[in-house]
Amino acid sequence: MANGNNSKGKLIVFGIMFSYPLAGVTYQFLHYLIGLQRLGWDVYYGRLRKASTEAVPTVSSC
Repeated sequence: MANGNNSKGKLIVFGIMFSYPLAGVTYQFLHYLIGLQRLGWDVYYGRLRKASTEAVPTVSSC
């Protein structure tokens, strides 16, 4: 994980990692997150969560 001095900035990556319970989808998405972290970015995963009739974005740290 990137520390504060070498960080290139923060990235919020939105995806469907937990929406599709397929190993390939999760494995592919984790490659993106880990690769961006190794390049020095602070990566956060975001997903859309449905609440009543509108989608609510949620973000969690990786």
